[in-house]
Amino acid sequence: SSVVVEGGDEVERAVDPDLKKLGAKFLVEGWKSSWSPDGKEIVYGNPPSDKRDDVSGGVSVLTLETGQVRKLVEAGKDPAWSPGKGEHIAYVAGGYGAKEEIWIIKATGGDPKKLAAGGFPSWSADGKTLFYHSRRLGKLMTIRTDIDDAEPVELMQTRWWYPAVSPDGQLVAIREGQEIRVIDVKTAKLVRRLPLRGGRGFLGAWSPRGRYISYGGYGAHDVIGLWVTDLKTGKASRLSTGSFTMSNWSRDGKRIAFDHRKGDGREIWMIETKAIGNLVTKRPEKPTPVDPGQIRNWIRLLSDADF
Repeated sequence: SSVVVEGGDEVERAVDPDLKKLGAKFLVEGWKSSWSPDGKEIVYGNPPSDKRDDVSGGVSVLTLETGQVRKLVEAGKDPAWSPGKGEHIAYVAGGYGAKEEIWIIKATGGDPKKLAAGGFPSWSADGKTLFYHSRRLGKLMTIRTDIDDAEPVELMQTRWWYPAVSPDGQLVAIREGQEIRVIDVKTAKLVRRLPLRGGRGFLGAWSPRGRYISYGGYGAHDVIGLWVTDLKTGKASRLSTGSFTMSNWSRDGKRIAFDHRKGDGREIWMIETKAIGNLVTKRPEKPTPVDPGQIRNWIRLLSDADF
């Protein structure tokens, strides 16, 4: 077990063995986090008060240094912090599935604004455009956030509800069967095909420079562990077993926050990317002993600036 300080109080919290291997730090109870551009805060979805409604928990902001939490919106989920100056946060409200809506609010708070019908928003590098998935149309969409009354633009057909768009906006990673498919957004042509390690879900995130994709399943009852795939080499390594998923990288590539979706709750944890080199990476179907050469290789890959 471990003592974690929450709101000035010491709380005894059990630490999963795999989290110990990661050298992970508990941040807050919640799910689907997103880093502020300066890495000093994260925005996240609060645990739903009613497990049948995955919207009702609302969206909050955690200041990492102080542990202070401020509520941003009362009802919402799946927040995404804009890059650059970090002026806005996009999130989803309205319900589930076809009822989902994309909203935007200033990071400092204020009156939110509805943009479009859809879910799972992410930002373009310049912070002026949102990517999202239209549940009704089954398509990856975009909409400008810097233009009043902007109209949504259709990009490509995809049934996958959780498309992971690359930082430069040129590629998108989705799940098809037992594969991760990386697709060119403009042409909709397949760029790369990578094997998945079981499960039903794929909640993926790109490293800031687009070399790596980290991912997990849906969590809880869909457990495939936490993985990182090197798109340069095609090698996939499992960083941890267990119900870890929905990772996201800090803008400098030095930290990864991720969900621990247990049957009795949802937590957000964080690791330093340099710690990945200390892990035993195994394929689930054929466990292998520690390979010191592989560990040194991970240290080299993840300590360089090529994130």
